Amino acid sequence: MVQNNCTVELQRDAYVKDLGVVFDEKLNFSQHISERINKAYSVLWLIRRNFRDIGSAAFVLIYKHLVRSHHLEYNNSVWASYRKSDIDKLEKVQKRATKMIQEMGNFKYPERLRQFELPTLAHRRNRGDMIVTYKLISGLYDEQVTLQLDMATIGQQYTRGNSRKLTAMRCRFDLRKYCFTNRIVNMFTG
Repeated sequence: MVQNNCTVELQRDAYVKDLGVVFDEKLNFSQHISERINKAYSVLWLIRRNFRDIGSAAFVLIYKHLVRSHHLEYNNSVWASYRKSDIDKLEKVQKRATKMIQEMGNFKYPERLRQFELPTLAHRRNRGDMIVTYKLISGLYDEQVTLQLDMATIGQQYTRGNSRKLTAMRCRFDLRKYCFTNRIVNMFTG
């Protein structure tokens, strides 16, 4: 069989979207975070426009289900940012959402969180990372298709009652230093 010697030119895209997460060639998720923030603000605007006289309990419930879970937290183990500017932009969405209820508009952000019984988004991201880590270590995901974490041998870093110690890889660049497998080591074993 004769093969054609044809050259196929591949198109280079600035951004790629895979499983709902947008990233660039350097695995930077700033574009994804910007898109999620814009979508969250548009949903908040729709809630405000359609539910003018909504109570605080109903608003928090709608916010949790329509804004936070779908736009600010979806797949955040992959795209969680280490940049302070991105983290502040994400938190600003929740600040604005909690300020939308008229009786709470004059309170400071930590007090509004206490009143609505909401944690910060950074806390939610860390919690989500710990849940995914536990499921990976415990074998609750299919081991053939999931990420394998580096576990320390018992002689290296064993502490009382913890045989599931994770090890971090040495990294020269921030891209690898703040990825999921290195980000979770101090939180999970610390």
